Amino acid sequence: MQRHVFCKISSLAVAGTFLPFTACSGPDPSLQLRLSVPAMMATLSDSTTIMALGNAYMEQVPEENSPGTLIDRLMMNSDGTSIPETSDSLVLQEKMQQKVRADFENGATLVIQGWVLSQTEARQCALYSLTQSNN
Repeated sequence: MQRHVFCKISSLAVAGTFLPFTACSGPDPSLQLRLSVPAMMATLSDSTTIMALGNAYMEQVPEENSPGTLIDRLMMNSDGTSIPETSDSLVLQEKMQQKVRADFENGATLVIQGWVLSQTEARQCALYSLTQSNN
């Protein structure tokens, strides 16, 4: 057997051993990070405030206190279609801004600690809070 063939087979064997376990590890960390920063809130406030708002949101809506649930809800368009997880950061940011605008237009807002937030922003704050508490 030639060396390059052996290396390829060995690489495939190693990948085949560990690949099934990557699907069980929970939400894609990259996607979680890309969704967890509410654009408008990040420009208006510091991370401590964003975390406090996220924690307060999870107290108000306890069924949304896991990264997987928050990501699922954030990745769902108002028409019931899903935003592709493979979307790059700029596309995700634009989609989240569209969702925030739609939330305000449709009255999907909450008052949390004196802040008027769209549902999308509140979910992003919660996801940010969970992301930071896992570090």
